[in-house]
Amino acid sequence: MTSTFKLADHKYKKASIIIAGTGFLLAIAELLTEAIIFPALSFGFHLQICLFIGIMGLIKLAMCKEKEEDERVKAIRSKAMMQGFIFTCIMVLSFSINVSLFPFIAPDAFIGITSSKEDYPYIGMLLMAFPATSVISYLVLFNYGLRNDENWDYNDTMTPKENIIRNKKYLLIRTLISLAILAALIVWGRMSK
Repeated sequence: MTSTFKLADHKYKKASIIIAGTGFLLAIAELLTEAIIFPALSFGFHLQICLFIGIMGLIKLAMCKEKEEDERVKAIRSKAMMQGFIFTCIMVLSFSINVSLFPFIAPDAFIGITSSKEDYPYIGMLLMAFPATSVISYLVLFNYGLRNDENWDYNDTMTPKENIIRNKKYLLIRTLISLAILAALIVWGRMSK
């Protein structure tokens, strides 16, 4: 792949994991305590900043090289990036259709609803969900590919049926992740009422 985009050295992986872990641990602590460091900013904004740190750590992790960066790793990286991108596109399209249909499915839920300034951090977190899904799906697919590359179809020669038979474990993992994301969005939607 020829571009001006360069991957970071492998030694930055540990720092990236620490940044991501710290951000997500701060988000959990924020949810449990509802602590506010800056009184002018809402709890939602504090939570959003913690999630931002965690997601940026994951993005930094996705941009790190492996110990041995060879043609096999590059091919797996490329396939994982493509599949993660397609997965995110499908999720965003499905979500937009769902949002558009919701007022028709439950019109009573929208009576008297207005947005306040406290709601905007939650809208921002919703927008953060899409790149987070993209980077998480890429990392899962890439790491799965590194460890199970005997099932990886580098040259796109397998038929869909052969791919399903050969990658049952992968398809199960992908389905479970998709259902977990859907469940998280439903729970989040119910909690925000």
